[in-house]
Amino acid sequence: MSPMTLQSGLSFRIARIGCRTGLLLFLLMSLQAQNLRWKTFDQDAGGFGCGGWGATATAEFNATRDAKNNPNSGSLLVNAEFKEPGETVLQNCTAMEGLSRYKAFALDVYVDPSAPKGADGTYGALTVRFRPDWAWPGDVMDFGAVTNTGWTHLERPIPATAAKFSGFNIHWKASYSAPAQISFDNLEFIAKDSVTVWRGFDTDVGGFGCGDWGVTHTVTFDPLIDVQSNPASGSMAVEAEFASGGEVSLQVCSGLDTVSKYDQVSMDVFVEPGSKPDPDGTYGIFSLRLRPDGFGWPGDLVEFGKVTSTGWTHLQAALPTGAKPFVGLNIHWKSAHTEKAKVWIDNVAFITSGAPAPPPTLTLALTVPGLEVVTSGSGNYSRKNIATVAGLASQLSWVNAGGLVRYSMTINEDVVGPDSAGYVANILIIGTEASVINPSPDWNEPNGIFLEAGPDAEGRIQATVRYKKDAAGGHGIRFEAAGLLIETAYPTLRSLVGTWSLTLDGPQVTLMGPDGVGATATLPSDVLPAFGANTFALFGALPYTRKDRRISLARVEVSGPSGFGGNLRQDFTTTAAINADLLELKEEDAGGIRLKPNDAVYRASWSLPDDGYALNWNAGDLLKPSGWSVLGVNPVQQGLFRTVYLTDDKAGGTARYYRLIKP
Repeated sequence: MSPMTLQSGLSFRIARIGCRTGLLLFLLMSLQAQNLRWKTFDQDAGGFGCGGWGATATAEFNATRDAKNNPNSGSLLVNAEFKEPGETVLQNCTAMEGLSRYKAFALDVYVDPSAPKGADGTYGALTVRFRPDWAWPGDVMDFGAVTNTGWTHLERPIPATAAKFSGFNIHWKASYSAPAQISFDNLEFIAKDSVTVWRGFDTDVGGFGCGDWGVTHTVTFDPLIDVQSNPASGSMAVEAEFASGGEVSLQVCSGLDTVSKYDQVSMDVFVEPGSKPDPDGTYGIFSLRLRPDGFGWPGDLVEFGKVTSTGWTHLQAALPTGAKPFVGLNIHWKSAHTEKAKVWIDNVAFITSGAPAPPPTLTLALTVPGLEVVTSGSGNYSRKNIATVAGLASQLSWVNAGGLVRYSMTINEDVVGPDSAGYVANILIIGTEASVINPSPDWNEPNGIFLEAGPDAEGRIQATVRYKKDAAGGHGIRFEAAGLLIETAYPTLRSLVGTWSLTLDGPQVTLMGPDGVGATATLPSDVLPAFGANTFALFGALPYTRKDRRISLARVEVSGPSGFGGNLRQDFTTTAAINADLLELKEEDAGGIRLKPNDAVYRASWSLPDDGYALNWNAGDLLKPSGWSVLGVNPVQQGLFRTVYLTDDKAGGTARYYRLIKP
């Protein structure tokens, strides 16, 4: 059964997604949006038709047309008879208070492709009017002309003076003399943003200068320049000596305990008029980086882009989904200048947008027991491996084993495909003098042999074997022609499932894979001595830029000739724990590798953020309210998703029902 997904709406939705030996699974979800969907025309005209004037018109519910193609909703259909150019006004007598909580008003408009055009080439102009205590003219928002057929989304700021209304008008003004119709849907109030200024530079530089790097620069407090011209505040002045381009990385060693309530981050940058630009006419590229506990790298990166003008520029961008609490923050300024340059920075702020976060998307798929490897992480290239422990390092090399040594892993589940080109499952054989390695030894350690297998752009599996020597802290010749030992492509192989192995016998290197994959190459003679001290074997995956893909490992194994001390075998489908005497996790951004239960049957996973949502289940009657309860399994977070493994007792036997719900 292939994975199926369901995304929540404003009301319950039910979808049958699978059955197995009497197992029947349903997913239900609901959402309470932060914004106010005032009129969605789910069942009727929503109170329109309460008065009105102008050209003769009717307003009625249309159940067959909805802006979101929701079969359980509709829209407001307006038929007008414009006998001459003019206006028709629709009125609603529903009162509303508390408009000061909202920043904008939005609606969706539909024009039939056969509709007439006015002399100006448009389909008419729209205005919305709030009527406080029925006063005229009220608070007016001009949406302008509708220029397209089909659905158009329109949004305008709410006047700052608007506080309430007793009635509501939509004005449709046309410049043609003909019968015409238009449809409206999803009249919505957009909540105001909540802005938290984290560093306003009111009296000092706010802790910046804590471990900076990059080109030579100075950081000073400037009380005379402030983005709001506030005499009681200032900004942070940054002057850098760009002799031949480069980057300034400013660092502060404090952070926030939570960022989950924010979805945007911003700051203001001032470039003095008359400043010399970079060769491309801009004044540098700016980004911001949140550093999680331990100052982990790369952290959560926010790219603001280029500053293109002098004076103040407001920079704002989305926080990465799932951004972590941080203990430090970096501001990066990259420039192609060849001399000194200066900017001022003010008001580093975190923003809770008025728009609601997208509802979680719930996915249910069959799974099997094993070690699940999900390439989750805050940045690209987040390696995920299970590695042999330091205690085996001196025994694991094949160089003096007196025969061939085989390093293998068996993949029993994968979800890679054409959109995952570049993602690879890997076996890494690392040679080093060190007794302990970090999660990215293919970069940090000096010597390595690397098997990588993954799909190309067409979904066909390709495999390579490369090596490097004496290249600690770099790739060396790994990605050069000199470092390529084996390169193969298998047009009929579309899955990584099966056993992959590297067999080493002196300088001889043999790649073996499922469905007859195989090739042999020879290492240069000077490579073998580099693996004479400590050797580590790692099994897992590297996403490159394809994050949040997954595979499952059934087992890993190292086997050699008689007397070889590095033999090991771990079967992940039958064990309750990883054997810590043999293996340990080595992963950048922890949490991507999980041992699934031995009786795992289904994998339920949903996207983040999921504030307030919980997975419920019902072992009996779907429609019986008393039958629902929270599933008694703690989910695990894997990058942008949260996951629960459904075992036989939660997914077997009679019908089972599941819903992701926000109480």
